[in-house]
Amino acid sequence: TLYRPITSEIEIRRGNPVQLQNYRNAHHLHDVRRNVVYCYIAKNACSTFKYHFLRQVPEVGDVLPTDQINADLHKLVRQYSLAHLSVDDWENKYVFAIIRHPFQRVASAFLDKFVRHADLPRYARELMKHARSDNDPNNWTFSDFVSAIAAAPVDALNEHWMPQYVHMFDDVQYDLVPIESMSANPSLVELYGDVSENIREHSLEYSDVDGPAHKLTVRELRRMREEDGVVPSWRALAQSETVDRLMGVYKSDFALYEHARNAAAGPTKWSEMQRDATNIVAFRRADPYMNGVDKSRSAEDELISVILPVYNVEPYIRECMDSL
Repeated sequence: TLYRPITSEIEIRRGNPVQLQNYRNAHHLHDVRRNVVYCYIAKNACSTFKYHFLRQVPEVGDVLPTDQINADLHKLVRQYSLAHLSVDDWENKYVFAIIRHPFQRVASAFLDKFVRHADLPRYARELMKHARSDNDPNNWTFSDFVSAIAAAPVDALNEHWMPQYVHMFDDVQYDLVPIESMSANPSLVELYGDVSENIREHSLEYSDVDGPAHKLTVRELRRMREEDGVVPSWRALAQSETVDRLMGVYKSDFALYEHARNAAAGPTKWSEMQRDATNIVAFRRADPYMNGVDKSRSAEDELISVILPVYNVEPYIRECMDSL
C-alpha cells in the first residue's frame, strides 16, 4: 500500500513554506540509476539506509572506507539530495520512508542528544531557548524537553525531533515501512539486501522497567547509564504529563505510523505495486479513518475508560496515575 500525503493545516499555519520546501528537498536522496528516492528521517535508521544507499551508487560502491561511516556518512549523501538533483517523473520512482512510533522516536532523540552526549550539540542548545525551565542542561528532564518542542514553531525544530509527516512532499506516493519490519520488507530486501545491522555503533540499551522517568534530570539519567548500563524505555518517559503535549505536536505522526503498520501487513514489493493500481491509497493525515483507510477498529484499538476510587487516598493519586 502506498501513501500520498496532503499538507496539514498545522503545517501551513506554523511552517515557513520556503524553508519547508528546502527542508524536504534536503531529506530526499535520489538514486537516478535505479529510479529510487529515499526520504530519510532522522532517528529512523537513517544512518543504516544512507550507508546502503551509497553502496549502490556506482562512483562510491564498495570503496566506501569503514572509518568514513561515522565521520562523513551524512556529508557524503548530500550531493544526492534533491537540493542538488531533480526528479522529473515521480510516478516512475520507488519512493520510500522508514516510519517509527512517534513517542519512541522523540524519546530516543532526547536520550541520544541530551543524555548520551556529554557536550550538547548546538541544535539541542537552540531548543532550550524555547523552554521556561532551568537553562542548565544537566537539570533538564524529558518533561522540559517536550515543553520546549511544544513551544517552538515547527520550522525551528531540528531534524531529530521534527515531526515525521513534515518530511514528505504533497502528491508523491510513498511506501511507508515501519522501522520494526524494515528488514523483512520485500522491496528493501530487493534493493539493499540485509538491512538489519545497525551501521553506527551508538545505540543505547533500554531498561525493561517502565516506571515513571519523565522527571529524572539529565544528570540522573547519565548516572543511571554509567552505573546500570541502561536508560529508561520510551514508555517510562511518555507519562500522562508529557503525552498531551507530545500529541499536540505529533498527532499526525500517529496517523502516519498507523498507516505504515497497516501497509506492512500487505504486499509491499515495488514491482507488485506497479502492476496493481488498487493498492494505491490516498490518505489524509488530518483523519486516519478517511480516504480509503478502513474505518473499523480492531479489539486492540478500542478505547477504554478507567475509573479510580480516590476517597481518602488523595495523596496517592499522582503515583497511581503514573502507574497506569
